Amino acid sequence: MVFSVFPGFSCSEGSKNQDGTGGNLVCPEPAQLPFQLDSSTFRNPTRAAEVKDYGRPQHVFFDFIGQEGETQTLSGITNYGATLIIHSLPEEYVSVWTQDDSQHWIKLARMKTDSEGKFSAEIPADREFGPGAHPVYAVVEGDQTCARGGIFVFPSGTGTIVTDIDGTLTVSDEEVYKQMDDPNYVAVAYGGAIEMLNLYAEKGYQIMYLTARPYYLRSLTRMWLDQVEAPFGYVETADTFVGGETARAYKRGFLERIMNDLGYQVAVAYGNASTDQEAYEDAAIPADRVFIVGPDVGLYGTPIQGDYAQHITSFVQGFPAAGN
Repeated sequence: MVFSVFPGFSCSEGSKNQDGTGGNLVCPEPAQLPFQLDSSTFRNPTRAAEVKDYGRPQHVFFDFIGQEGETQTLSGITNYGATLIIHSLPEEYVSVWTQDDSQHWIKLARMKTDSEGKFSAEIPADREFGPGAHPVYAVVEGDQTCARGGIFVFPSGTGTIVTDIDGTLTVSDEEVYKQMDDPNYVAVAYGGAIEMLNLYAEKGYQIMYLTARPYYLRSLTRMWLDQVEAPFGYVETADTFVGGETARAYKRGFLERIMNDLGYQVAVAYGNASTDQEAYEDAAIPADRVFIVGPDVGLYGTPIQGDYAQHITSFVQGFPAAGN
């Protein structure tokens, strides 16, 4: 059985129909789960009290990207606490859920975390996803907190838009540090940045967020993308904070994978730093399809002056639809 899930589906928070359909998980702390878990308490009887002292859940759920027929994997890490003081949950249950075409919730896997709080499983062959961008949710059963990720299955030749986040979609690199200090802070986006991405999505392009943020900021990143109503797209994060030549190599490696190994076509790329421009150049993305915004505008790449409003009018609106 192959599932085709509605990308970005949502309804009223906490709602649930009697037949088990509907419901919207607002991670990391949904008001109410729209499905029944196998358990609702922690395996370790002292865990509930410990978790209260750990702080805010910031679970990591890694996106999968590939082509149809590849083994699809689910993996992540249970995280709580301040950004740099993280507590994990060893030997506790995590289940992973999605919705089918009829909006029924389907459990893809249930697994116990290892000694470091990590979880991993392959999606059963009869439940693998077909082509598309599919939201999936990992739920810590002990306290019903969650993390959203995605399974992204695209054929060779898929047209994509690749964009950095910090200082490219947000007005400065400092916005992420404000998020780290206060998870309730909503990072300020450049005018027109989200409108631009949604316009590309309407034209049939897949949006890929290529950020130098470390993996443990995935929860904050997904939450922000949802808050500003950015298109649901693949998120690539680094193993740790990267900068300079390390950031360039990291981004180049991702671009080489999606372009050379998976055969995707990067139609347009956005950034704000020399490392972005250099990585795009390394990947042989045409210079007239690379756009740079921010304080260093004009030093490299094709400049965007101010916000994205003029760029939308002069370039994006007339850009051909994917596949043309």
